[in-house]
Formats: sequence, C-alpha cells, structure tokens
Amino acid sequence: MTDLSLFVESNQQLLKQLSHQLTSLSKEQSDIFGSINAEISKASIGQHTRHVIDFYDAFTLGLTRNFIDYDLRNRLTVFEVDINAAIDKLNSIIESLYELAAYSNRPISVRNAISTLQSTPKVDSSTSRELLFLHGHATHHLAIIAILIRTCHIDIDEDFGKAPSTITYENQRK
Repeated sequence: MTDLSLFVESNQQLLKQLSHQLTSLSKEQSDIFGSINAEISKASIGQHTRHVIDFYDAFTLGLTRNFIDYDLRNRLTVFEVDINAAIDKLNSIIESLYELAAYSNRPISVRNAISTLQSTPKVDSSTSRELLFLHGHATHHLAIIAILIRTCHIDIDEDFGKAPSTITYENQRK
C-alpha cells in the first residue's frame, strides 16, 4: 500500500462512518439532522456535515488547479437540511477519492484563513498532507455530531468521532 492510498482509504472510511450513521437514523430520527440544540451547539448535525463536505469539495477542486483554497467553499444549504442529499454527496466524495492516484503526492499550494484581520498567504503542501488535514478536520466534526446525536438518546457506535490515536490508546488500556 502506498502512502497516498493509506490516506485515501482512511478518509474514505471516515466518510463512510458518517454516511452510515446518517443512513441508520430512522425517518423519525432524521428530523434531528437540521435541528439546532442551542444548549449544545450553534450548528446542527446537517451544518457540521455540510462543512465537512465543503472542505472535501475544496480539496478535490483545488487538486485540479494545484491550489486549494479552503476559504472558497460552496456552503450549499441543501446539505444542511436534506439528509438524503448529504448522504448522496458523501458517497460521491468517497468514490471521487479513488481517482486521487492521478495526483500522486505532488506539491500543491494551500490557503486557509487564520485571521480575520489580514490575508493568509499560500503555503506549500502535498496531497498526502492535505488528506491528513482533512481526516483530522472531519474527525473533529464527527465528534461534535456524535455529541449531538447522543443528546437525542440515539444509539451510536462508541468509536464514532474518535481519533484513531484515541481508539488505539483506549484499546491498549483495556
């Protein structure tokens, strides 16, 4: 397995977890997708899902241009309110990640705002490094989604939204 394929497969697995979790919500439970529980978060499960989708879209579009700008995102609200549209889009992203072999691990430029006061310069990166970033970023949002689902008293896999290093650490302590 090449380094790139490890990063691709890890991201695919993470997105499959999210897609599976959203698919497993019953019709009645799926109403929570677009609902905001202001005591827990200012964003809904759908908004967190859309945010994850946006970053993967910015990544795949940016690869074709050798410049990824995570600040220029689509922010399509359909993925915040329509659980089936979000699931379809996640599955589409999973499939599109198979095509990354064409981009190997070539150098690319990236921008992601770190300040509201000044423009962030482009930085050098690589396909693998950006897949590593996307995995950590998505894991963070899946952790929040897990909290939102659990507050609705819905069963969820105990490892959903946990970083691989946390799962490894917990398994070693058993």
